Amino acid sequence: MNGSNSDLLASPVCEDFSIPLTEATQRIAKRLVWFEPAELALKEPVRFLAYAFAHARDCDMHVLRAVLSDAQLRFALKNAPPGIIDAKS
Repeated sequence: MNGSNSDLLASPVCEDFSIPLTEATQRIAKRLVWFEPAELALKEPVRFLAYAFAHARDCDMHVLRAVLSDAQLRFALKNAPPGIIDAKS
């Protein structure tokens, strides 16, 4: 593989994406963003994914990877709001 870390974070513009509201995504959102309704948390996918990157279980990420592309995940990681993902994440 011939690439740098910046290549890994580079992604096509995918600012306008959503996470489908399913039984599984709703269950994950309720646990990760417990302080607001799951439906509201999922309406802000970049913010929600920051919580997922910091606190999700492997099985949660499996569900999210099934409904999101690698480019969407990279975009969310690159644009995560400050203060959610920490060094332990």
